[in-house]
Amino acid sequence: MLDCADLGSTSTEEAIDLIARACSQRLTTPRAIGAALAGRARHRRRDELADVLTDVRAGAESVLEVRFLRGVLRPHGLPVGVGQHGTAAGRHDGVFRGQRLIVELDGRDPNQCKVTRATIAIDVGKPINPSGIEQQALGCLAEAISLEIGRAHV
Repeated sequence: MLDCADLGSTSTEEAIDLIARACSQRLTTPRAIGAALAGRARHRRRDELADVLTDVRAGAESVLEVRFLRGVLRPHGLPVGVGQHGTAAGRHDGVFRGQRLIVELDGRDPNQCKVTRATIAIDVGKPINPSGIEQQALGCLAEAISLEIGRAHV
């Protein structure tokens, strides 16, 4: 897998996909890949893949989930949540308990990204302008989704 990720013909997205898929299918672990990568001083994507392994350890199982962590949550200072967490409703890509938010990302094909469902819950106390709060929350969600999907098609 690391040999394939090191090929000049392999894109960064494909390298991320190789690692995320191998770990999600339990063919290997982020720890084992990290140890193998540490032994390769000349791997052309060494630093980037080391960062990706951090995301995979946090529960990212696809290119889209890695992008979501790197392109939406971290740059905007948002909480990271718990990746691949089971609830009574099933297993979810991201669970944000403090925000009462569950995130599902469909990342089977990185070139065909789609949002399958989004739910927002906000505790603002006694709202003075409820429609303003709703519009602000929807605007934030729409911007985050459009930025991430747009990035997928660049």
